[in-house]
Amino acid sequence: MEIDANLPSLIDTVGWIHYKAGEYGKAIPYLRRSFKARPTDATVAYHLAAALEKHNNPERAKEVLQKAIEHVGDDADLKAKMEKLLRAVGG
Repeated sequence: MEIDANLPSLIDTVGWIHYKAGEYGKAIPYLRRSFKARPTDATVAYHLAAALEKHNNPERAKEVLQKAIEHVGDDADLKAKMEKLLRAVGG
């Protein structure tokens, strides 16, 4: 089986692994790339915003969350996480 290295969900996963390891600066390029490919994916947006917030860029995190929260759909858990992070960054 071949894996497409340009698959946005795979790129997001690599970024989120870096985030979970506390490597926020390494996570952001992957998460930005995934977000650029899938700007309406609320999970990807949350991942990018979380990394931006941890990397001392709360204003950009706020922008990402404000645009993405409308795409969260019926996922109450994700919506709650996004709202909590949005409050943390001043939104």
